[in-house]
Amino acid sequence: MESVGYVRMVVIFSAEEQKKLLENESVLRAAGTRITCTPEFKCGSVRRYIEEDKTPLCMCLFLEAAFDLDIICHAPYFFYLMAHS
Repeated sequence: MESVGYVRMVVIFSAEEQKKLLENESVLRAAGTRITCTPEFKCGSVRRYIEEDKTPLCMCLFLEAAFDLDIICHAPYFFYLMAHS
């Protein structure tokens, strides 16, 4: 039986979306397919997640940091298949 591979979902941010993301003080870098948050945001988010032990907290962290959810949650998705080696 052949391997069927897996589907990898990649978010593609437009140049305009990248520019808007970079306006957020919690964003260190924004590129076509990724956002790099500041160490302060990452460490603070992990700390709060562990201390408050709540899965729904994840979205709250982005809301409280003033992320544009229309960009990070509804960006166009590009699907492609990756074959297993």
